[in-house]
Amino acid sequence: MIKETEVNNKQEFNIIFGIKSSILVYYYTAIMLVLPPVLYRLRKGKVVLEI
Repeated sequence: MIKETEVNNKQEFNIIFGIKSSILVYYYTAIMLVLPPVLYRLRKGKVVLEI
């Protein structure tokens, strides 16, 4: 009985950890896709403002 509950707890932990890590990866990829154009526009804007 004790061993079964330990296994179940480990499985739940792995599922929760997997979901959290996948969400982090998703956010990271989204940021990596969104940031470069935004930074480029900001740089362009700064250059235009400086000129």
